[in-house]
Amino acid sequence: MDIVAVISHIKAESSTVTVHALADKFGYSEAYFSRAFKQEVGISPSEYIQAVKREQAIEEIITNDRSILSSQLKAGYLSEGSFSNLIKKAMSISPKQLSKNKLEILKDYNDSEKDYLEEAEDVGYDLQVNITCSEKFDGIVFVGLFKKPLPDRPPVIGIPILNYPKNNCVDFSNVPPGSYYVMACVIHKTLDPTKLFVLKDNLRGKIDTPFEFPGKYNCELLLRPPHISDPPITVNLPKLFIETVKSKVKEFRSD
Repeated sequence: MDIVAVISHIKAESSTVTVHALADKFGYSEAYFSRAFKQEVGISPSEYIQAVKREQAIEEIITNDRSILSSQLKAGYLSEGSFSNLIKKAMSISPKQLSKNKLEILKDYNDSEKDYLEEAEDVGYDLQVNITCSEKFDGIVFVGLFKKPLPDRPPVIGIPILNYPKNNCVDFSNVPPGSYYVMACVIHKTLDPTKLFVLKDNLRGKIDTPFEFPGKYNCELLLRPPHISDPPITVNLPKLFIETVKSKVKEFRSD
């Protein structure tokens, strides 16, 4: 399967494309196409199509001053409820809230960077992730444990690194039982809300095999430019970071 051609077609026709139409276009049965796609990308073609729709809808809401209805129809959704759920499941806010509050969230995010305290806690770990990157960048690295290899929901645990490469390691402790994928993304310092919410060009890294907990692991994670087969990152990382900072500050003040 020419996965580059398949994904390019999905991105070009995301508002109308279906798995059946994709399989037919590339000359496969739908069952074979779905199996081959998942083996290559790690998620089903229907999940990938939804993720691309979500990414494009978020970009449309952030970058344009059109109505939410216009963004909804461009994404291929006739139902306002379905479109709202598409955004809310990943971003934890509605399309209207995202459009209205994007600059406020940007300000809160930049303010939170100043308030965040990275602590060297020696409490042991279930998983230690060592980060490497061949490119320089100005921003934070957000590392998370996700239930599936598609970052479209908040991670079970997420940890930011503010001073990479001085600090290139994160320790996950008290990981709840389950199977989780390790994924990371760079969030660049910016005054542009588009670059904060639309992460399609950002450095990222993932480990294809999930880790089973309880367990104790140590792994290496390479941050690199996105591959075309990478699933879109549509989780609201800025909001997660802001919430992490608020939680840390609250703990610090209670001590």
